[in-house]
Amino acid sequence: MLISPPSAFDLPGELLSTFSLRSDQKTLNEAPTTSEEQDEFIDKDGLSCALCGVRSASVLDQRSHARSDVHRFNLKRKLRNQNPVSEVEFEKLVEGMMVICLFFFLLKSRLY
Repeated sequence: MLISPPSAFDLPGELLSTFSLRSDQKTLNEAPTTSEEQDEFIDKDGLSCALCGVRSASVLDQRSHARSDVHRFNLKRKLRNQNPVSEVEFEKLVEGMMVICLFFFLLKSRLY
């Protein structure tokens, strides 16, 4: 039996009735078109990712970070109540995993 992941449509009606739209946020149709409008989307102190603590120089850098592996890894760590890692720490973890995978690959290939 295939179980589908939960969705917003599965929420109870009592809970859904408590939700409201935020009027203080710009909608997707009101995306920034000029550099002055883009500056409004960046925090004044330059901190663009509260989860990772990464500062971005532009909106494009911020979007690129949000799509990065380190950001996704930190999201998963947050779900497990763990502290985020820096990009340097993440690279070390990835290198360590590659060494372990290579070791098991070589071990497996010698066994067969």
